[in-house]
Amino acid sequence: MSESSNTTTHIAKNITIGVITSVLAAFLIYFTIGNPKKAEFAKKKEATKKAWASYKENRAVFIQALKSIDTTMDDNRAKKLLNHQIDIAVGNLENIKKETDADQRVFSTIDITIEQIKEMKPLFESFFTDRINYINKNPEALIDDPYLVETQKNFEEDISNLRTRDTLRLNKFRDGLRKDYGVE
Repeated sequence: MSESSNTTTHIAKNITIGVITSVLAAFLIYFTIGNPKKAEFAKKKEATKKAWASYKENRAVFIQALKSIDTTMDDNRAKKLLNHQIDIAVGNLENIKKETDADQRVFSTIDITIEQIKEMKPLFESFFTDRINYINKNPEALIDDPYLVETQKNFEEDISNLRTRDTLRLNKFRDGLRKDYGVE
């Protein structure tokens, strides 16, 4: 073999090794450090978990606030307090939607929950108005009065139907978020 052939082989070998090394380095950097899809997913996952945790916390606070309203409280005062709690809950849930990087299923869950809460307002309004009007006409009525018991039963059924109406969709969203992002 001639010296020029050896030199050509050596140059070709150096070029090949240089190209392969550069490609491998770029490949490793891209997939370990600079993978934009991986970074984008991590950002979305963090935002989704944060938004979901806020959603759960606000929902729990709203439920606790509803439970904490004393049943022996004056109906007018209870109605006013419930309306206030509903307004606060809706505002807090709307604020969570400002986290633009979260998964859309979180926002859909929030939208459904807000709609349910808003639909509670006229149910509470009607319930308390009926009770107040009945008690004003029948001041001797006790809590176990058949009309008041029936009104309470109908109200609880309406609230239960409202809460369970969107269960299939909400469960589907939650299961997807749990699978994709590990939310609880």
